[in-house]
Amino acid sequence: MGSKKYTREQVEEKVVRVVREQLSLGRLMEIKMVSRLDEDLGGDELDMVELAMVLEGEFGVSIDEEDQDGWEVVADVVATVRKELGMK
Repeated sequence: MGSKKYTREQVEEKVVRVVREQLSLGRLMEIKMVSRLDEDLGGDELDMVELAMVLEGEFGVSIDEEDQDGWEVVADVVATVRKELGMK
């Protein structure tokens, strides 16, 4: 589990920032919690592996492959990070 305490909003903001960076999305691209990682944001399977690795480093958590396989929208990624941080 990560040692730093984050608010729900901080987790969302940081996940969106990492998604934007990892998928090489421009600053003007709107990323919502319901944005689909593949269809809306153009991510593929390799992008999701890299995204998980960066998030593990950013938050100090470990993300299971089966959690990662369930990512469809940005909210799924946020939920995984919150779970690994011990947030409800």
